[in-house]
Amino acid sequence: MREMYIATHGRYAEGIVSALNLLIGDDHGVTPVCAYCGEIGSTAELAARFDAIAQQAAGRGNELVLFTDMPGGSVNNTAVQMMVKYPHAHVISGANLIMLMEFCMSEHPDTAQRLQDAVAAASGAMQYMNLLPEIISARQATQQQTQDDIDDFFAGEENL
Repeated sequence: MREMYIATHGRYAEGIVSALNLLIGDDHGVTPVCAYCGEIGSTAELAARFDAIAQQAAGRGNELVLFTDMPGGSVNNTAVQMMVKYPHAHVISGANLIMLMEFCMSEHPDTAQRLQDAVAAASGAMQYMNLLPEIISARQATQQQTQDDIDDFFAGEENL
């Protein structure tokens, strides 16, 4: 079995879990860890929380999967320090909703493969919407209609 957490700066983790509840139901098993607010006010307290989570998972014979919000940030760096001490732990940075949905809904038994698939899905889902051909076409059509409306308006003024 595996135990899953998302750890972030502030309450972002709670928002991700709330969205997971809405989209896939509340039986996904992801627990939020909100750093630098509430009971975790410092990096030392965060490190202690991560160690406790890792020890509890190990004591139950479970793998630990810990998603973090951004690579190079204090939450991720603290998670990596914990991961080095616990071979049953996996840390994934840059977590987003698609990544967690993909991981939670996967039926793949191997955690590492599940994580690789989730990272690929999250990376592949990122798009700059303005550059999509269908968006460009829709914008051009809208702009042409707007120009036609402006032309019609001013043409009507000439008749006044």
